[in-house]
Amino acid sequence: PDCPKAQQPAQGNARSRQLRAAVKQGSLEQVRDLLVLCTTGDLADPNTWDERGRRPLHDLCELVARGEGRGESLRIGAELLFAHGDPRARDRAGLDALAVGRAAEGRGDVGSWRELSALLAACALQTAPEEHSSDPVLFRALERLGEPGRSRMALGVLGLLPLRPLGHAELAWRNPGPALEEQLA
Repeated sequence: PDCPKAQQPAQGNARSRQLRAAVKQGSLEQVRDLLVLCTTGDLADPNTWDERGRRPLHDLCELVARGEGRGESLRIGAELLFAHGDPRARDRAGLDALAVGRAAEGRGDVGSWRELSALLAACALQTAPEEHSSDPVLFRALERLGEPGRSRMALGVLGLLPLRPLGHAELAWRNPGPALEEQLA
């Protein structure tokens, strides 16, 4: 682009720079705060890019695949997706977020990387929608998101109709504690 502001890292937006830093630090609360419209109307862009064309999802995938991601990495990814972060966006080398993660793969928590990559692949439509309903890694990722993120992602983003929000009573009934199982026996 020939716009001078578009040539700057984070497109000259301080909140977008802060968002990228929060993603790299693994700060879920800060990511949420930056993605919410503040009183000045200055919104962080989940698709902001740096000089290499990398976006926050690129950074997150690279960190998780290398094992440097924090425990909230899956939720951070979901927040970026909820804010319309594009998992198909490519950097200047032509790599999307999943390709960046795959290139860095190997030293980290394999389970976290698999869950994040399954979620991003589903959101990027790299797998057929009918495959979503039978992907155990994607379902594990959705379960780790917890409510309301699980339902919001499954119903609103992925269109998985079999999943629906669970109320507290149904959740307790489906997941009884050890004492309750003895009482029922």
